Amino acid sequence: MHDIRALRDDFDGFRAAIGRRNLSEAQRAEVARILELDAAARAEQTRRQEAEAGRNAASKAIGAAKAKKDEVEATRLMAEVAALKELMEAAGAKESGLAADLRRILEGLPNLPAADVPEGADEAGNIEVRR
Repeated sequence: MHDIRALRDDFDGFRAAIGRRNLSEAQRAEVARILELDAAARAEQTRRQEAEAGRNAASKAIGAAKAKKDEVEATRLMAEVAALKELMEAAGAKESGLAADLRRILEGLPNLPAADVPEGADEAGNIEVRR
């Protein structure tokens, strides 16, 4: 499987190298979606993490409000925690789906050819180096 970090660093090089392989049209379309899926999955991960941080802060504030006997504020914060929990679950589910799509694409792509491999549609394009 291809390393997504390496693809982020040099996607043009990856695209050029994978273009030397005999890919189907569907695989070519999937290569074009790799960075898009990665960015979307990372955005959902950030959304989930921000919601989790907000939930944790609100949970602490609930304890402080209850200590002050401010039930109105505690109730408001509990509703906020519930909404943030739903947001976390939705973002987590979307992130998982996007990550699974990305993983499926990366696992389905063939390895990159070595730089010294001659270009050709199949093995008939190979050159004999030694016998």
